[in-house]
Amino acid sequence: MDSFIGVVGIILVVFVLYHVIKTHNATGKAYRHRAQNQRKRALSAAPQRAPTAKAIEPSPLLGQTSVESKPSRLPGAPTSPSPELSPTARGEQPSLHLQTKEQKAPATATDSGKSPSIAADAEKARTSLNFESHSMADDVIREVRHLKNESDAEGLVTISVSHSHSEQPSKNKKPARWITSDETLSIGGKTISGAYLYHGGLLAAVGRYGIEASLLDESLSVIPSSSTYEDDSLSYWPKYSTISPRCRGAYLSWLEGGRKHPETPIGYVFIYFYGLERRIIADASKANQVSDTEYENISREIFRLISVYYSSPPFRNYAYRLLEWMTIQRPHLVSLNHEEMAKQRLELAFAIQAGTAVLAGSPISADMARSWLYFTEWIPKTPARRCKDQFAKLFCIKYQEKYGAGFIVKPNKRFLKAHYQPASSTLSYISSGESKIPNPVGLKSVQNRLVEIAEQCNEELRPYSSYIGRNEGTEKTLTALALLPKPLFEQEPSSIEFRSWAAEIITEHDGIIPFTDLLGKISPSPVDKLRKATLDTTQLLLDKTGYAYAPDSRFHDAKPTLDGPVVLSNDPLSPEYQPTQTFNEVSMSLRLGAMVASIDGQIDEEEVLFLQGLISGNERLSSNEKSSLFAYFTWRLNSPHNLVSLKSQIQKLSDDAKRGISKILIKTAMADGTISPAEIKQMEKLYVSLGLDKAMLAGDIHGVATLKPLKTETFTASKPRPTGFHLDTDIIAQHEDETRDVQGMLREIFADTEEDTTAEEPVEQSPAILEDDDDGLDPQHRHLYSLLVSKEKWSRDEVHAFCEPLGLMVDGAVEAINDWAFEKVDDAVLDDDGDIYIRLDVAQELEN
Repeated sequence: MDSFIGVVGIILVVFVLYHVIKTHNATGKAYRHRAQNQRKRALSAAPQRAPTAKAIEPSPLLGQTSVESKPSRLPGAPTSPSPELSPTARGEQPSLHLQTKEQKAPATATDSGKSPSIAADAEKARTSLNFESHSMADDVIREVRHLKNESDAEGLVTISVSHSHSEQPSKNKKPARWITSDETLSIGGKTISGAYLYHGGLLAAVGRYGIEASLLDESLSVIPSSSTYEDDSLSYWPKYSTISPRCRGAYLSWLEGGRKHPETPIGYVFIYFYGLERRIIADASKANQVSDTEYENISREIFRLISVYYSSPPFRNYAYRLLEWMTIQRPHLVSLNHEEMAKQRLELAFAIQAGTAVLAGSPISADMARSWLYFTEWIPKTPARRCKDQFAKLFCIKYQEKYGAGFIVKPNKRFLKAHYQPASSTLSYISSGESKIPNPVGLKSVQNRLVEIAEQCNEELRPYSSYIGRNEGTEKTLTALALLPKPLFEQEPSSIEFRSWAAEIITEHDGIIPFTDLLGKISPSPVDKLRKATLDTTQLLLDKTGYAYAPDSRFHDAKPTLDGPVVLSNDPLSPEYQPTQTFNEVSMSLRLGAMVASIDGQIDEEEVLFLQGLISGNERLSSNEKSSLFAYFTWRLNSPHNLVSLKSQIQKLSDDAKRGISKILIKTAMADGTISPAEIKQMEKLYVSLGLDKAMLAGDIHGVATLKPLKTETFTASKPRPTGFHLDTDIIAQHEDETRDVQGMLREIFADTEEDTTAEEPVEQSPAILEDDDDGLDPQHRHLYSLLVSKEKWSRDEVHAFCEPLGLMVDGAVEAINDWAFEKVDDAVLDDDGDIYIRLDVAQELEN
C-alpha cells in the first residue's frame, strides 16, 4: 500500500512540473513575439542592416582592416524577464550607467553603492538588465574594470540603471548629410557653427540595427533648456533620438555655445563624439570621402574636447583611443608622442613604433625606453609618481649613461594585430589581420633592463621625494633641490642662478661673505640657531654646485658661526675625502701663523705670503686640497682667534715639539722683517700658554735672526687685513727654507702627539683650564669639559666614551656644563645636534 501511494505521488509531481514548464514557455514565446514587433516598429524608418563584415581603407602600417558585427560596449535593446516588468513595454529602453566617483551623478533613482567586487557589479548588471548571454555582460565587466582603474584609490564605481525612451520611427525621410565646421546649421531655435555633425532623418548604424546615435533630426521635438540640464533619458550610451525633448534642448544649447561648457553632462559630449568617431571609422575608410585637411581638423577638435573634459576618464579613454586609430590610418597627419602614449596606455600605437624600430634594427632611444617602461609589469613607486618630471629626466640620463644611443632588440615572432572598440553603440568592432610588424612590448629581456634603471632612479629620488612630501610647497627651494641627484640639480634654474651668484662672490669679493647671506640664499626662512641639519644642507648644496666653503667641519675641524664670515672657493674636495697628515700639518701651521700674524690687529703682506707659501710650495698637496686650505687660511685671517681648542693638544706635546711651535711663531712674526713691541708682548703670552719660560723669547728671536738675518728695511706701516690671495713668487722663494723648516717641525709635533695619544687614557689627561676647584663646576664635569675643548666637534660615541669612566650621562653632562656656562657668561658653550660642537667664542670668553 505504501509503495502504491509513493508511485502516485511521483506521478502527481511530474504532472505539475510539466504544466508549469509548458505555461512558462508559452509566456516566454508571447513576450519574445511582442518584443520583436516593438523592435520592428522602432526600426521601420531605418534602412536595412549594414553587412556584418566589410573591408575598409587599408592602414599604411597594418594593411587590410575589416568591420565586424561584434557588440560595441552594450548590444541593442536587451530583453526583460516578464512582460509586466519590461521597460520596453512602457516605451523605455533600459541601459547601464557606470560612473566613477569624480563624475557628477545623474538626477535619477539609482541602484548604487560600494560594490564588494567586480563579480558583484557584473551580477547586478545581469540581474537588472536580464542580459541574453554572458557575452553581453562581459562588455559591462570590461567597463566596470576600466572605471575602477580610473577611479579613486578605493576603486569605487557607481552603477545606476536608467531608462531612455525607445527609438521611434522618424517622420524625416531626408537622407543625412555631414555638416563641416565651415557651415552654419539652424535647428530647434539654435544656431550652430564650427561643429562637425550628421544632420537629417535617415542614417543607419554601421554593422548594427538602429539609427546613428549622433544624428541631428530636426523632426524630433525640442524644449529649450540649459546646457547643464539632464534627466533619466541621458543614459550611459545616449542617442539624440532617444533622449527627452528637454535634453535635446540642452544638447543644442551646448553645441551653440561652442561645445566647451565645463559643467555640461558628459553624455552630450559623447553624442557629439559619436559623430566624429563615425566620420573617422566609417566615412574615412571610403576613398576620397574625407580629405586630409578635414581629417587633421577633426583630430584637433578631439584634442580640444580632451582639454575641456579631461577629468572624465571614460571620455578621455575613448577619445585617445580614436586618436590612436587615426595615427595608424594616417600617420602623416596625426601623431602622438611617446609621453602621451605612455600616460594614456596607448599600447597599440606604441607597439607599432617600437616594432618598426625593432624591424629596422634601430637602437631603442632613451625617450622610447622610458615610455616602454609603462607597458611592462613595473609598478611606479612613490618617487616616480610624486616626481614624474624628475623621474623622466633621470631615467633618460641613466639610460644614456649605460646604453649610449640605445640597445638593439632582436625581432620576435609575435606580430601585431590591430583592433578598435568604438565608443558608439551604433558602430561595430574593427580588427585587422596579422601584420608583418613584430610586437616586442612584452619581451622580458627588455623589461628587465628598463626596470633595473627605473629602480635606481627611484632610490636616488627618494630623499627629494620624502622632503617635498613632508614639506608642502618646497619643490623649487634650494633646500629641497639640493636633495636631487646632481645631474638633475645642475639643470634647475635655481641651481644655475646660485652658481652664477657664487662665482660673482669669488671674483668680486675674494669669496668672503657673511654666513647669514649664504644661508639666506639657500633657505627663504631666517635661521635663528645654527643646527647640524643646516650645515649638512649647506654642504650638500655646495658639493652639488661645484663650490665649497671654509670652514668645512668635515675637513677643517671647525665650523662657522652665524655672526661670522665664510669663504667660498670653486675647487671643492670630494665629500668622501679624508684629510691626510700633510693636509692636517699645513692646516695647523696656518691656524698658528694666522694667530701670530694678527697679534697686533693688523696683518702685513709679508707674513701672509710666508704662510701662503706653506700651501703653494707643498708638492704633496693636490689642487683641490690647496684650494681648500687657501679658503681656510683666509677665513682664519678674517675671524677671531683663540687657543681653546688647541690647549689640550698642546699639553700632550713633548718639550721639543713645544720648542718647534715657538720657532713657527717667531718665523711668522719675523716674516715682515721686524717684530713690533706689541708682537713681542703677545708672543710672551703664547710662550706661557705653551708652558715655556717667556724669558727665553728674546734669545729665541736672536737665534732665529742669526740663521736668517732680518732685512735692513723695516716695515713700519702695516696693511689692512687681506681679503684674498695675492701671491708674489719672488718673495715666496725667499721663504722656501723657512717653509721646509716649519713643515719638519709640524711633522715632529704630530708624531709626538700621536705617540702621546696612544700612550695615555683620556681620563688620565690633566684639565686644560680652570684649575680652581671652586669655580662652580664639579671635578668630573670640569675634567669632561677640559677634554671637549681640545677640538671643536665630537661624535656622540666619543663623548659617551669620555663620560662613562667619569660616571656621567651625555645629555646630563651637556646640560650641566651649559648651565655652568650660563652662570659665567650667560650663554651655552656646547651645541648638541647629534654630534657635540664646542662654541669656541664662548669657550674663549670662559677662559678669559
